[in-house]
Amino acid sequence: MKFLFLLPLLFLSRYAAIAQALPIELQTPEIVSVNRMPMRATAFAYENKALAEKRVKEQSAFFLSLNGSWKFSWVQNPNDRPKDFYKTDFDDSRWKNFAVPANWELNGYGLPIYVNHPYEFAGRKLTGARMNPPFDIPADNNPVGSYRKKIMIPANWEGRQVFIHLGAVKSAFLSG
Repeated sequence: MKFLFLLPLLFLSRYAAIAQALPIELQTPEIVSVNRMPMRATAFAYENKALAEKRVKEQSAFFLSLNGSWKFSWVQNPNDRPKDFYKTDFDDSRWKNFAVPANWELNGYGLPIYVNHPYEFAGRKLTGARMNPPFDIPADNNPVGSYRKKIMIPANWEGRQVFIHLGAVKSAFLSG
């Protein structure tokens, strides 16, 4: 039996967001995701010893690459993000097709963030007071990317636990 699985993902650039728009846990640096399994070393369950010895998970019947075209929506202001995009009946037909893996900033969305520079919002003023990241974040400049992809779960995965591995998430994300 094959069944369709929708992967809605919301990536919050710069790991925090404004309190009015997003849950308070996204302003807590210690929390980097919601609905995530506990962190652990990466492992993969091969179907036999011969494949495990080769260590090429792409050859396993239990591997499905999510690389490729995803539906993508990018907004500069988190209040403009699509809030119900995780629902199966959400219409993403007007969203762009975006090649994954990729980097927003190198594909025309926002400005690149360089890791050898200070925190993006450090020292800026908000309502006359010195900013206190992650609690004082500019409401109009905190980009959010929303991703959707429909995949078919193979019939031979029936009854198995299925995990999604997102190895290059830069900051906080929610999955539905």
